[in-house]
Amino acid sequence: MFESAEYRLYGALAHAAVWDHATPDQRPRHFDSVLDPTLGAAGGALVGAEIARIEGRVLDAQELYDEAIRAAHKYGFVHNQAIASEIAGRFYAERGYEKIAATYLRNARACYLRWGADGKVRQLDDLYPHLRMDNSIPDSTATIVTPVEQLDLATVIRVSEAVSGEIVFEKLITTLMSSAIEHVGAEHANDALLYQIEEQGAPKRLSR
Repeated sequence: MFESAEYRLYGALAHAAVWDHATPDQRPRHFDSVLDPTLGAAGGALVGAEIARIEGRVLDAQELYDEAIRAAHKYGFVHNQAIASEIAGRFYAERGYEKIAATYLRNARACYLRWGADGKVRQLDDLYPHLRMDNSIPDSTATIVTPVEQLDLATVIRVSEAVSGEIVFEKLITTLMSSAIEHVGAEHANDALLYQIEEQGAPKRLSR
């Protein structure tokens, strides 16, 4: 049953792709082969997106591509998520939306990689070399980085200098906090820090 559904899905997608290059006389036959109401959530949305694309219903196609990707992710079909993302990427690229296309294609590459489809990864790298070179956007398996991990280089350098150059404990804390405050823009915390140091009395030196 599963194999039959997959066969119908890939068959419909193949006919949709061939439709773009078919002659006017051949197109109706390929379009009829795309129509299949028995494909399930992810497959049905993806084929529906291709039908909308062929019929020129751009907004419907956009919504259905995203629906197909979400459904594939929800049910754990990483291969369908990869295919839907790749087809959506081509859809946007053909319309000149290069940045949007790159986002979908980058997601497709990450999903193919997770699926173990190394041949598809190599194919995308050959067709879109910038996907392999640009690692600035994490893939769908990445976790959200914390603000601490996003500290800029200048802040890191100042903190390092403070750690290596300060001996008095309270002064060290003050310097470190000042750097952190400057980074996050929480200048009001500085007064509270100074008040806390004054309340603790004279500074103590760190033991060597």
